[in-house]
Order: sequence, then structure tokens, then C-alpha cells
Amino acid sequence: SYNPIKAFTILLEARAENARKRKELLSLFSRANDLLGRLEKEESRLLPLSGRSIRRTMEHHIDQLKRENVHILVAGETSAGKSSLINLILGEEVLPSNFLPTTSAICELKYGKERQIVLHYKEADSTKEKRQETFGFVDPAELQKYVGGAKQKKCSNYEKIEIFLPHQLLEKGIAIVDSPGIGETKHMTEMVTEYLTQALAFVYVINTPNSGGVKEDRIEELLQSTMRKVFEKIHEDLPQGSQNEPLENEFQSNCALFLCNKWEYVLNNEDANPDEVKEDVIRKLKNCWPGLVTEDQVFFMSVKDAKKAAKDGRVSDDFVNFMNSMGSMIFKSCKTRLEIHWR
Repeated sequence: SYNPIKAFTILLEARAENARKRKELLSLFSRANDLLGRLEKEESRLLPLSGRSIRRTMEHHIDQLKRENVHILVAGETSAGKSSLINLILGEEVLPSNFLPTTSAICELKYGKERQIVLHYKEADSTKEKRQETFGFVDPAELQKYVGGAKQKKCSNYEKIEIFLPHQLLEKGIAIVDSPGIGETKHMTEMVTEYLTQALAFVYVINTPNSGGVKEDRIEELLQSTMRKVFEKIHEDLPQGSQNEPLENEFQSNCALFLCNKWEYVLNNEDANPDEVKEDVIRKLKNCWPGLVTEDQVFFMSVKDAKKAAKDGRVSDDFVNFMNSMGSMIFKSCKTRLEIHWR
């Protein structure tokens, strides 16, 4: 039967190796920063670096290396099956179907000893005395009373939603971020972009039966917005002429998986040609996501069928391939992020 920990073995191994290397780099930066701190101020001024001192740059790297969060960002169009995919990955029904259908809030799933939902309100919401509210829950269906139905309009008041669960995978330091559909508003795209620049894995769920499912303009907008943000972060404290431009492109190309969901509808549609649908989807994705490696980053599967298989104690081959690619992708992302610090 499916075991989340077993499925993420490669990810956990990558996280452990990443932690070891981060610790070594952090030690080197800290020692170098201490040495720079001993220099006289006059000598320090002789070491300018893109308008900022080397010491400030060192402190920036140290701050970044101390952050060890492993985020997996799941995004896509409304009703594409994001919540179902997250439930499949976790091996249990954690989120109700269409949990965040039309909200403008990001949802973070994290480890907690007790099941809790924390609602973070926007500063502009002056109707609330508290900046956040915490509620306990037992059944995942209870979550809908906070964001579903008539509450959906109120969801626009949330900056983000945190859900804490006593789950074995989350306990290992993995956090899953559920994003509403991108491209709905500029603010939402900016929020997703901010998370994407820090995520070690980005899964974009496509509603395949919906005219091929690929919204090229929205994916391209997200890519361009993210590339700008990544470029700013990488070059913010680095010298001119840095050799990190290839890393920036490599990171963006490698960090995404595209899951073409509801594939069963295509296979069962007599008027649809599965091969032609695949070719059309891949063509559109390559147009808006340069450097895409089709066999490693694009998957056609039915989350619904994979969940049925899991209930029967089986694991679908499509899901195994998808999870293996996610683990490999995170391993590459860890490596690339570390290289940014020492190049």
C-alpha cells in the first residue's frame, strides 16, 4: 500500500544532505563574517560590493542558509484537482474537495501535534480586533465552515491560512502550500510568485479535459514574474558580472512539474485522440516554460483513479513515476540553491 514516507524517501535523503551542506556553508560564511567584522571601518570601506558591503552580503547569505523550510507549492486552475492531489500525496483525506475554490488566500499545510486552522487577516481588515484566529477541528469537512459556501466572500480578508496536522510526512519538515488559481488577480499572482521563489518544488495541476487545460498566458505571466523575482533575489547582494545567471535559468526550468489531471476523461472520450491531446499540451507548455524536459516534468494521469488504487492497497504506476520525479526535482533544487551561495 502507499506510504507517504516511503514515497518521499529520496526527498528526505535530499533534505538531510542539503542540511549537512548548508551547515558547512553556514560555518564558512560565519567565520568569514567574523573576520570581516574585525577589520577597521576604513579598511571595510575598501571592499564595496554592488553598493553594499561584503559583510552585509555575508549576513544575507547567513540569514538565507538558516532557513531550512522545504516547501512544495501546488498551484493550478480552479477545479483542476489540487486538493485531491495533496490528499493523495499525504495518503489521507486532509482537505475537502475544492477547499480554496475562489479565495485569494494561500494555504500552508504544516506539522502540528493538534489539528488546527489559523486564519491570518489582512491588515486592511479593520473589522477584526485580532490579526489571526485559531480553531481546532477533527474532521476535514469542518474546514469548509471557515472558507466554504457563504464564507467564500470573507476569504478575501485572509492573507493566508495555516493548517496544522499531526502527519508523519509534515513532521519530517515538509510543508505543502496550496494556492488558488493563478492569474485571477495581480495580487494572487504576486503572492504565488513570492512562494515559488522559495519553494523547492512547484506542481502545476492542469484540468486536461478543459480544452487541453493549459492557460499559456497565465503560466507565462507566472514564469516571467517569478524569473524577475528570482533574478532580484540572486543578484541583490552579489557582485556585478556574477556567474549565477545560468543557475537562475536552471532553477526555474528544473523546479516545476506539470500534472495533467483527469486523464480518464480523455481516454474515455471517443472523440478525443490521447496522443494529439498530449502533443498539444506539451507544445503549449514548451511555449510558456522554456527548458522543459517533457519526460521528467510533464505527467498525464488520473488523480481519481490513483486514489481508488490507494484505497485498494495498490499504487498506480503513473503516481509512482510522478513522485519519483518530484523527489529528483527537489534534490536538484537543493543543489542549485546551495550553488547560488558559494558561486
